Amino acid sequence: MQLSSNLQVLLEMKRRMKRNFVPYLFYLLFENALGVGLNVILAFVYMNLFSAVIGQDGEVLLRATLLFLISLVVTCIFYPLFRYSEIYYVKKTIEDSRNDAYEHILKLPIPCFDKLNKGELVSRMLHDLQQMEEIYLTHIGTIVSIIFYGAGSVVSLFILDWRYAIAIVALGTASTFFNSKWGNKIQVLSQKVQQSKAVMTQTVVEGIYGMETVKLFQLRDLFRDNLASENMVYNVDSTHLVRRKALLEGCNFLLASLSTFIIYMIGVLLVFLKMAQLPTLIAVNQLEHGVSSGFSGIGRGINQLQDSLSGAKRFLEIFQYKQEDMRLKLNEVSQFQENPLLVIERGSFGYDSSNELDSLCFDELSFTLRKGEFACLVGESGSGKSTILDVILCFRELNHGKIQINIGEKQISLLRLRELIAYVPQTPFICSGTIEENIRMGNEQASLSEILQAAKEADFYEFICSLPDGLKTVIEENGANLSGGQKQKLALARAFVKNAPFILLDEATSALDSESEALIISTLKKKAHEHQNSILMVSHRMTPITNADKVLYLKGGNLAAVGCHEELILNNSSYKAFISKTDIYE
Repeated sequence: MQLSSNLQVLLEMKRRMKRNFVPYLFYLLFENALGVGLNVILAFVYMNLFSAVIGQDGEVLLRATLLFLISLVVTCIFYPLFRYSEIYYVKKTIEDSRNDAYEHILKLPIPCFDKLNKGELVSRMLHDLQQMEEIYLTHIGTIVSIIFYGAGSVVSLFILDWRYAIAIVALGTASTFFNSKWGNKIQVLSQKVQQSKAVMTQTVVEGIYGMETVKLFQLRDLFRDNLASENMVYNVDSTHLVRRKALLEGCNFLLASLSTFIIYMIGVLLVFLKMAQLPTLIAVNQLEHGVSSGFSGIGRGINQLQDSLSGAKRFLEIFQYKQEDMRLKLNEVSQFQENPLLVIERGSFGYDSSNELDSLCFDELSFTLRKGEFACLVGESGSGKSTILDVILCFRELNHGKIQINIGEKQISLLRLRELIAYVPQTPFICSGTIEENIRMGNEQASLSEILQAAKEADFYEFICSLPDGLKTVIEENGANLSGGQKQKLALARAFVKNAPFILLDEATSALDSESEALIISTLKKKAHEHQNSILMVSHRMTPITNADKVLYLKGGNLAAVGCHEELILNNSSYKAFISKTDIYE
């Protein structure tokens, strides 16, 4: 459902409350009913007090006092209970919504993040969700309270004197009409403010995330100026919004003051002409405040609600992005004579989904990866090597062609496919936690001995043993207390502990010294030849290339050559030229 209107946003918010909605509504209504009831009772109490004074009637005075005390005690006991219960169910809803949104984000396909930046998502998960909480806790309650307050006061006014009631309702209706005219303008301005805040948040996130680069290239002034520019836009937008709101508040104050004065003048005139009694005027004064506040407040409350609805809409739009279908069935590979494990057949891919050749990363690409084979994917930067790994992982879909897997199952799901693949990206993902927790991400069921074995295979074991806390050593945010090579070794250990038939590596040894790299490559060859793992590695370094069973050379979006390194050096001049003009040639 597209959230194209405020009503749809409110309905979606109701749906998000799930089983919390009924108790939330119950406590909300009774909380406001108590407040309204006390206000109406006070009006009649004041009327009786004045009547008692004028008529010197002690019994009336006693009844009015007892009624006030009983109402006050009941309200003081039940109001806090109802308010607490209402807040509890709102907080529970916000907690569930935050968890659901984060889970939804984690299930989004990779291309979705090409359009959604980090600052945007952070802003939606924090600020916009807070706006939704404000709607539940404040704005809906305010509007319900105003409606109850106004309705109760109007009914009581008609009971007391219909002439007062008609005058007050007429003035209140005019105030509501005035407020409603400002609602859409304020909501549009609020959306601009939230968008500029998201852009500003993105700049802050980028500056903090890339602090090393900022310092190294002396980009402090650039990032400071960018933030200052975006901060100025945010300040202009928010000032414009505040100015509109302040003008509305001033007009409301003027209307409320005029309304009160007019009602008083009508009442004084009626009392002067002996058409009404003074105690009735006192009660009307108490109720008039409720009606006037109700009518002026309903418009103000709706404007505030619309302001927050724009934030709630931005948060709820997270759920509009389509998730990956983890149950998606992939075709089984045909039974070729040599029984390949993975096949890409005439695959084409471009980030803009265009059929134009100059927009494609690769075109009409076909190759096989067999069981027990260690293949190396090479080519100039931008030739599509990392994109091929993304396609195999189904992070991105081919524009044309197909990818097929043969593991002896008729059909496999997307979830099953990723269970079969261990992957080490160019930039290792390091999570805050212990070394053991980071390695165990590859296999939550792994035993301690399996974790240590994976660390040995990744040449990470000696480093772990040198640490006072060993596997329990806490890793700082983004692996700040690890070197680049140590991060890669940890990521390799995580991949090895998964014990998957496929291993995909994207420049996974780029930060290692030659000795460590040689040990890792030896481990990979052993996994391929002895354990029958199928390994595809993107690399620009000679050790992986010279040790690979097969080299896949990409050029100009096509697979230009396939074979072992020695054969390609002798028989393919393009490959030889590529090797010779790069830093990898030894």
